[in-house]
Amino acid sequence: MYFDFYRHFITIFGRKIESMNKNVYFSFCVFNVLFFHTMAGLVQEALYSKSYMKNHGLFLSAIFFFFNFVFSFSQLNVTKKLNLKNTKKSWKPLSVLGLLLAGSIGLSNYSFRYLTFTTQVMVKCCKPVMVLIGSCLIQKRQFTIKKISACICITLGVAWFSILDSKFSRTSQYIGILLIFTALLIDAISPNIHEILLKDHNLTMLETLMFPSLIGLFSLITIDCLISDFIPAFENLLKVISRIVFHCRILLKFYH
Repeated sequence: MYFDFYRHFITIFGRKIESMNKNVYFSFCVFNVLFFHTMAGLVQEALYSKSYMKNHGLFLSAIFFFFNFVFSFSQLNVTKKLNLKNTKKSWKPLSVLGLLLAGSIGLSNYSFRYLTFTTQVMVKCCKPVMVLIGSCLIQKRQFTIKKISACICITLGVAWFSILDSKFSRTSQYIGILLIFTALLIDAISPNIHEILLKDHNLTMLETLMFPSLIGLFSLITIDCLISDFIPAFENLLKVISRIVFHCRILLKFYH
């Protein structure tokens, strides 16, 4: 939907891809989105279905923001494009974006405490529709019937696919549905705030990722400490790491 806009901000291995043929660029983006979302989904399902970390969604969200900050900060430093003066001028909208992202990702992951993985993914499939509605309300953007129909069809298709593979669990609770729908409402706002920052505040994609990630990291850690979940989550993380190290050692011994 925003390919023509975002392609001017994206660089791969230090090179801008705005000169790439439009069809090649579109295919490239689609492949990467599908591949990395599939990999992320597999890891996420492993974490929230068969792991000690299922009940520590806020802590895992904080880790996600930590790596976002580290990678974006590192790339800005390596490419010498870190402009703190420009970032300071836009610290208010960047802070708002950070809190919105923390709310969206944090609530989505925290809802796994009450929902099955399939149910959560099924509900999150409605995100494109929410973003479309948010674009209409916030930026007064108008969409063609084709785009609206495509958005709805994609959402219904993915939701239907998830339902076919789902086994309803009695562990699903109303509070989980409330959490995930609140995250969807936030999702309707945050992408539009992100686009406004890129267009009107002369910020790069990495700058709009670095500072909000730092805000999201500290806000989620603070909330996690307030609900007394940080220490148990950290202890369970150490258990997961120890299991990974143990299995890696077994594999190394096997191959040697």
